[in-house]
Amino acid sequence: MGETTVSTGKRPDLSSVASFILLFIFFMPLVQSIAQTAMDALGDPEIVWLAVPVGRRLTLLVNSFGLAASVSLSVAVLGVLAGSYLLSINEGFWGKARWALMLTAPVPPYIHALTWSTTMMFLKDSLGAYGSSIPLSGFFMSYCVNVLAYLPLGVGLAMVGFMLVESEAVEAARLVKDDYRVFTDIVLPLAMPTISTVLGLVFILVVTDFSVPTLYSFNVYSLEVFSEFSASNSTSNSLLLSLPTLAATFALLSVSIRGLRSTVQSSSVARFSGFNGWRLPEWFEGAQVTAVLVCVAQFVLLVGGLIVETGSPQSLWFALTAGSDDVVTTLIISISGAIIGGALGYLLMEKLEEGAQWWFLLSLPLALPSSLVGISLILGYNTWLPAVYGTMLMPVIAVVTRFTSLAAIIVYAQKRKMNRLLFDAAELFEVRKNDALWRVKLPLQMQGITAAALILFAFSLGELGATLLVVPPGSETLTIRIFNYLHYGGSEEVAGLCLVMAVVMMTLSGLAAYAYNLSEGKMK
Repeated sequence: MGETTVSTGKRPDLSSVASFILLFIFFMPLVQSIAQTAMDALGDPEIVWLAVPVGRRLTLLVNSFGLAASVSLSVAVLGVLAGSYLLSINEGFWGKARWALMLTAPVPPYIHALTWSTTMMFLKDSLGAYGSSIPLSGFFMSYCVNVLAYLPLGVGLAMVGFMLVESEAVEAARLVKDDYRVFTDIVLPLAMPTISTVLGLVFILVVTDFSVPTLYSFNVYSLEVFSEFSASNSTSNSLLLSLPTLAATFALLSVSIRGLRSTVQSSSVARFSGFNGWRLPEWFEGAQVTAVLVCVAQFVLLVGGLIVETGSPQSLWFALTAGSDDVVTTLIISISGAIIGGALGYLLMEKLEEGAQWWFLLSLPLALPSSLVGISLILGYNTWLPAVYGTMLMPVIAVVTRFTSLAAIIVYAQKRKMNRLLFDAAELFEVRKNDALWRVKLPLQMQGITAAALILFAFSLGELGATLLVVPPGSETLTIRIFNYLHYGGSEEVAGLCLVMAVVMMTLSGLAAYAYNLSEGKMK
């Protein structure tokens, strides 16, 4: 019998290759934007004052921070209340359907805006004189829509945080304390790393987005960055204007990353059995039920409201046929972004094991205003790769830049659930180079890669800020079409497009969850 030869040749570090690709795709334009800004500041030092929020800019910054802080805090509180209640139901309809409330997480806030605006106008008309005090624009509407949009993220992460709590600590505490004290003194502090992630991520998402405030005439700082570039076509001015928000988002990103790492790296998911049978104060249970009702209302209002607004299947068909070119453009961008981003996410997953610096670096695009991502891509590719600039590759690069980190985190989380010895043994006993990759690693992680690609597909469908700037002339995505229509009020056509987008995103979320959960049956 011949001896098995173990491959000793140096295999290529695919994660390093992927890192170089991502660094080139995104950080090359960003570094060039920083260098261009430094050169322009040396030539005209006066532009540095754009980084100092004074006068009107200070007001806009306060508006942005106030909106983001109130939304993130509300989402975290509602997430804790609703998540704890849903984990107390382990049987029946809610025991099976509780995770279904998370399906709307990828649906962008501006789609929620359509049904929420219609609902508020209906309430205002129905209440007559009593409804005269209901505002239909400004801070209140921006706040409500953002809370509804990010509530699934808050509830989902809160439930995951509770499930990471050690059951032994909880059960021991219940022997000497009442359940409410155990919840506030033991469970909540132990789940706080995940809850802090909710606070940080939602704040970042709200403060860097201008879509919803724009619809409700609420002026925010992120719109100022977009408007400045539209007026001056100056990357330097836009980057300098962004510095106050970047300082806040980078600080919050570092905090959120610590909580996210703790959540993803934990191997004790589902160890805590939930709150079934706990005796909590009536007022607290009332708050829990109210939070769950808000979650249900969010789901019903989104789906049911869009169906009612669309009116008929004929209206839906007309909306799709009228925007058929935009549908094709959207699918090309989203599918390409999902494939490329999913592959890069798998290769970059290894970097997440090297330390917090890679978590921060890969997640950095999430903390940047999407418009600033688009602006830096315009400068970088117009200078270094003009053959790519102005083509359909630009919006694909934009979505890959923004969402690849999500793919890497999803694949990494799935790998953490598996027995590390399987991967070490595959590398040790492979006969030919890359046998371990093709015959063991990829098959074991295929569900995670599939889930990551589906999530990227869903988020790419709703990307607006960067795509709006880099999409080729004459082309338009469904997202851009919807956003433009929303400025003129709701209609059957825009409702139909929103319904299609929402249903597709929810379907992709469900398929991603199903694919990810398949890995639970693999060897650990």
